[in-house]
Amino acid sequence: EYVVNAVTVEDLDRLFDRIQYPQNIVYLWSLDEGGKHEPTDNENIRRQYLNNCGGLLNVVKTSVNKLTNPPSFFVVTSGAQIVNSQTGLDELLQSAVWGMCRVITIEHPELHCKIIDIESSKQAGDLFDELLTTDGESQVLLREDVRYVPRLVRKGVSSDSFDDSLLRLKKEGVYII
Repeated sequence: EYVVNAVTVEDLDRLFDRIQYPQNIVYLWSLDEGGKHEPTDNENIRRQYLNNCGGLLNVVKTSVNKLTNPPSFFVVTSGAQIVNSQTGLDELLQSAVWGMCRVITIEHPELHCKIIDIESSKQAGDLFDELLTTDGESQVLLREDVRYVPRLVRKGVSSDSFDDSLLRLKKEGVYII
């Protein structure tokens, strides 16, 4: 049994010295901070941000520095992303973890970082299935019985619905395209 504080690099160093060849790392620390109420005072916001993002950064740095064959990296949040305009964002501070994971994917592609946002702890079976899925998706939202992944969709504009007054160019105007 190991007791590890992800914010403490020394704890992670000891852990990675003992467990030398993990195949996967599943980062669940951000779930410990969850709840239906975001902290409102600065000290709790700072602490939660440090635990969520600082812990993730330390685990990534330690795994990259200590392991010769970096494992696949899975990060789990709950309520950090919205699916559509009808749903709310329950855990704003956990959404910063998503930003970090996007950077990790760019800076350390060898980690194969995948971030998964679940709706509640009742989705443990869905989460387990997602951890075993090897379709190459790096961002997944699990809501009830539906799996969401990001996609760009072409949106056509018909001439009937296009308002020409929205596209008036001025000679003295400056436009960024």
